[in-house]
Amino acid sequence: MVGFATECENMQITIPEEDSKIVDLRRHILYHVKVVASGKEWTVSRTMPDIRQLDEQLGKAEFERLPLPREPCIGIRRYFNVGRFNERTRLAAEQYLSHLASQLRSVDQSPALSRFLDYRPATAETKATAETKATGETKAAVETEAQQSLSPEARPSLWRATGPRSLRVEIIGATGLRHLNWVGNFPYCECKVNSSAKDDNSETDVHRILNPPTCRTKSMSRTLIPKWEEAFDLDWYDGESLTFSVYNEGLIVSKLDCQVTLPSERFSGGSFEGEIPFDDVPSAKLTVKVTVNRFSAAGTTADISEILKAARLIPPLN
Repeated sequence: MVGFATECENMQITIPEEDSKIVDLRRHILYHVKVVASGKEWTVSRTMPDIRQLDEQLGKAEFERLPLPREPCIGIRRYFNVGRFNERTRLAAEQYLSHLASQLRSVDQSPALSRFLDYRPATAETKATAETKATGETKAAVETEAQQSLSPEARPSLWRATGPRSLRVEIIGATGLRHLNWVGNFPYCECKVNSSAKDDNSETDVHRILNPPTCRTKSMSRTLIPKWEEAFDLDWYDGESLTFSVYNEGLIVSKLDCQVTLPSERFSGGSFEGEIPFDDVPSAKLTVKVTVNRFSAAGTTADISEILKAARLIPPLN
């Protein structure tokens, strides 16, 4: 493990090898980036494409940066870990981030790095104000206020306290796909819930980030207009979007054909049904139907006061 500390905050950024995990069909590896700064310690989960995006956002003149390894064109070295390719990539990513940290006076000196590290400085004034307000009001007044603000955008943590809701995802078909395999095209579709569990480091949230609810269809044989017509049930929290990825299955690796993200606003009101144009291939379209059920089997219809307590927004009231 390599870790570089700054002289100012003793900031350390490390990527332990044992926490690395392959997360998608393109064999991208999810790294647990551990940060120690300002007397705090936290972990964020990032992939090498995330680090490359950070490098683009930083700009050429902002900081001195170490070179990042080139992205494999096909991914065979990453797939088979040729010459310990994945270990060398992890070390390069760790050295890159640690070298950035050594140049900072504070985490929020660079907005791009602050966003990348998901840095949210605690404000004692905000916490004190919330506690004073909760203890100074009656139970009925607090519950009324919470009920009025129970929207996915305003208070997602309240919904999280009740457990996930059940999301029915029906992947119907696609048109306009690209010809990617000379031996024939075998397209399949994968749907992933983009977890919004980033507000704390609870065991449940970390597990959800590392293992987001995902489903995939069967591969269709030799076609560019597949009709899957398959349905899946996924656990889902308000505010979480869905990413649909169409892959062309090959003999060794699957190639990503096209991808699109469906924002939660399109279906959180109850359902969505229709065609979605893909972001990278506008001529291609995906037909889906998404339906939101009230609660999953693991969910609960807790009383609003219990929801507030579980979300730790108010102290227990006698």
